[in-house]
Amino acid sequence: MFAVEAQFDLIAKALNMDPAEFRMLNLLDQGDTAPTGQQWVTVRAKETLQAALDAINWNQREQGPGIGYGMGMYERGTIGGDCSARVILNSAGKITVEVPIPDPGQGTYTAVQQMVAEAIEGELDDVTIRPVSTSNLPFDFGVGGSRTTFTMGKTTIDALDKLKGKLVELTSLSGEWQGGTFVAGEQRLSLAEMAAKACVKQGGDIVVDEYAKLPLMPEMADTNFTAQVVKARVDMETGQVKLEQVISAHDVGTIINPVAHLGQLEGGMVYGMGMALMSGQKFDEGKPEALHLGDYKLPNIQDIPPLETILLERDEGPGPFNLGPVGEASNVALPGAIANAVADAIGKPAFQLPLTAERVYGLINS
Repeated sequence: MFAVEAQFDLIAKALNMDPAEFRMLNLLDQGDTAPTGQQWVTVRAKETLQAALDAINWNQREQGPGIGYGMGMYERGTIGGDCSARVILNSAGKITVEVPIPDPGQGTYTAVQQMVAEAIEGELDDVTIRPVSTSNLPFDFGVGGSRTTFTMGKTTIDALDKLKGKLVELTSLSGEWQGGTFVAGEQRLSLAEMAAKACVKQGGDIVVDEYAKLPLMPEMADTNFTAQVVKARVDMETGQVKLEQVISAHDVGTIINPVAHLGQLEGGMVYGMGMALMSGQKFDEGKPEALHLGDYKLPNIQDIPPLETILLERDEGPGPFNLGPVGEASNVALPGAIANAVADAIGKPAFQLPLTAERVYGLINS
């Protein structure tokens, strides 16, 4: 994406066009077919880019030596792959969800807990998430590809639907589920009441396993767009780059957990800043020079400018409750946007990352 976004700015400059205007002319509209032949349900590329441009006041951007603005865009849907889960219901109506994946920090366990609680019209305390080895559950494709909340959510909610069917079978009641309540004529039974009856018949906890082999690379009828715009200031005497403003606009589905969602996006932005400006690995005769985080520079609080995240929600998404992917939305396009801002500030293109002060100084004086 760095190469693509840098090339977009070079073409725009060759055509004597504003980079934003050039991108708007080339973005897909609703109803357009993607270059790979996909027909997406909703296309909000232009709306997403415009939100980012408006937030940074693109048409009245600051001018001056060493001041530059850049942008980058990204699009992706979620991937599938193998996924599995086990739902265990006890006689008190408490649910344990066993999952075969870790939670490295993106908040999947909490999101699954929230989705199950919502589906049964219960409380978070009614649901426990328990990670187990894949020796206890069928193979799962794992964390990655912006898939985890989507696949774990889908698998768990499907298992919950099976569980509700098993409760009806064990209790021999006729009726239908309305959320977390089973309606049988004049009776309205909660999940806990159904569980109490069914567990007696079962002679213990009720266990349901769910396994799905979703297409690893689905047709992605649903996709989401990201647009990021950056303001950078370059010290023309030293080559030092300072980010002054980072705007990240995202076309998203239903947000399950706003705090974790924002944390995922802002964490991705910080990661993208590192790739763009400092996190480089040098080798000496094939041996890495940076052997620990004392030598391999990561962004810290002194490197991070004010971040502004804009969320354009919609009631569409491939997962339960219309959720969509967001895992890699904020880190992929940002290095290209930063490089374009640096190129704009120094008047010369940047073809290599990271843009350390030494490298930028060399570009300025080349």
